[in-house]
Amino acid sequence: MKNNIKIIIMVAVLVVIIAGAFVTYNVYKENADNSTKVTNQSKENAKMSDFSFFDINNTEVKLSDFSGKPIVLNFWASWCPSCIGELPYFQSAYDTHKDNVQFIMLNLTDGERETAESVKSFITEKNYTFPVFLDKKAEGANTYGIYSIPQTLFIDNDGKIIYTHTGAISFQEIEKYIKEISD
Repeated sequence: MKNNIKIIIMVAVLVVIIAGAFVTYNVYKENADNSTKVTNQSKENAKMSDFSFFDINNTEVKLSDFSGKPIVLNFWASWCPSCIGELPYFQSAYDTHKDNVQFIMLNLTDGERETAESVKSFITEKNYTFPVFLDKKAEGANTYGIYSIPQTLFIDNDGKIIYTHTGAISFQEIEKYIKEISD
């Protein structure tokens, strides 16, 4: 009888574990789309958070310094193949929208794998003209919980985060999201 109770408890625990795994899988599957649109209900809570970073000449700036017009905030590094692959798309978008949208190409400059000098060399070698900034203190990455790059936030002129995109992004997606934040 004692063994039967143990077996029943073990089966019940196993059923709970399987049910939990099933629910977790389905939630993950629903959220697996790389692009996340912030819903109207959560827009009030999706206000951009301010943090400090540096321009390529080592002048400290804040994200709030760029408020008032739409912002494309991209977290990247030159050692990241996916980041490198999408940078030409950002250059094309910058060439088209630079008068109406603020591009902040925020490099995760850790001082070891990525230094200010290596970033300058990289953008010069590739002839990129979009604005490059350095997240030398990891304030941006910490503020937005960036654990995977590339990651791009699309922020409207009121400072509301409308879209986030994790992973490499296509030119068409960049254009689509810029249209959304510019309307």
